Amino acid sequence: MGTIRYSSLAASTGLEQGRRDDLESVAFVIAYLSKRGSLPWMGVPGKTEVEKVKRIKELKEETSFETLFEGMPPEFAKFGVYSRLLQFEQRPDYDYCRKLFQQVLARLGVPQDDTDFDWIVKREELIKQVAREEEAEERRNRPPEEVADTAETLIGGGP
Repeated sequence: MGTIRYSSLAASTGLEQGRRDDLESVAFVIAYLSKRGSLPWMGVPGKTEVEKVKRIKELKEETSFETLFEGMPPEFAKFGVYSRLLQFEQRPDYDYCRKLFQQVLARLGVPQDDTDFDWIVKREELIKQVAREEEAEERRNRPPEEVADTAETLIGGGP
């Protein structure tokens, strides 16, 4: 089941989990991150772990996605509702889910063709740096006569 904080309602009730539950968990993570690390069922007291889990389940049932995502892009609530409406065997419409998030990005003016992820850019910069260092090392280690030949060739006249 994973962390109860992000688990789907179905998982909280002990039902078998499927793709819909993964999506619902994503909705809870988005809510958590969007609300600066808070969810309505965080910090719920309980005398026993079973009591605490039961209360969290009740809060998840009572809290609509519209309430959970109040003040945030409506697409987030739509995503949560969609995930909960899916039947266990149903294959999610990932294109629909992707479209919801693309709508948010478009409204915020975030370029959707931006594939220059930090880790790719940093990796490419590191590769270039290593290549420059290797090239400098090769130049330092060239025999003096090869350096002289290169100088003659560059300036003209050859050796």
